[in-house]
Amino acid sequence: GNGTIDFPEFLTMMARKMKDSDSEDEIREAFKVFDKDGNGFISAAELRHVM
Repeated sequence: GNGTIDFPEFLTMMARKMKDSDSEDEIREAFKVFDKDGNGFISAAELRHVM
């Protein structure tokens, strides 16, 4: 390309990266750090606890 990445290109690149199972597993593990009660959501209290 032209040496820059616009937002649509960035989204495409990230979508390709996310298809890698290792990356998805890493993101899931990171999410679990914040999702203390394991309900699939990160509450403000859970976020404060980790920060």
